[in-house]
Amino acid sequence: MAGLKRYEAEHFWLTTVRLPPHAPDLNPVEALWSLVRRAMANTVFGTPDDLDRVLRRELRGIQLQPHLIDGCLTGTGLAMTHSPPQAPPAAAPRYGMALGLVSVARPRAPSPYER
Repeated sequence: MAGLKRYEAEHFWLTTVRLPPHAPDLNPVEALWSLVRRAMANTVFGTPDDLDRVLRRELRGIQLQPHLIDGCLTGTGLAMTHSPPQAPPAAAPRYGMALGLVSVARPRAPSPYER
């Protein structure tokens, strides 16, 4: 966690929102696992390699269907925002790629050399 705190400190304009640790309804991965479990229900695997093969196939199938991933994200109520990287005006909001996080540009303190 030290790396994240350092990153936040180095990027003063970034505001992070921490989600509760035990909130599966806010975690889109839980919905993805639900899709995998449903596809693999009542399956008997002869070897661990069989399990690995089917699991990879199911995950790849989800990866190739972006609408499933979008549905899992939408189900959380969280938003993913993105805008091309560019320097924001001094007090304007800055939105970056985030999952449930919004970054806000805060006005910086004027330098004593700026007058």
